[in-house]
Amino acid sequence: MSVHEIVDEANSVEEFEVFITGESTISADWVEGNQRDAEKGETLGAPIALIILAVVSGALAAAVLPMLKAIISIMVAFGLVLVFGQAI
Repeated sequence: MSVHEIVDEANSVEEFEVFITGESTISADWVEGNQRDAEKGETLGAPIALIILAVVSGALAAAVLPMLKAIISIMVAFGLVLVFGQAI
């Protein structure tokens, strides 16, 4: 059982309140805070960046066209392999 679990269990009793300090607590708070900030930044930042790129430079179309060409090329290659495989 970890220290944090013991403290959470002790805090479930309403008669008193338990606190912990030290390196593990600071580290856990740091990781938790960074995780929240990263999630918030990714959920807001990525769509805004895509919109700005699409509006400013047409980067969205520039990224989609090569992907479509690659997908079509892969499908044509598989089709040709199937045809040659059936012939052989």
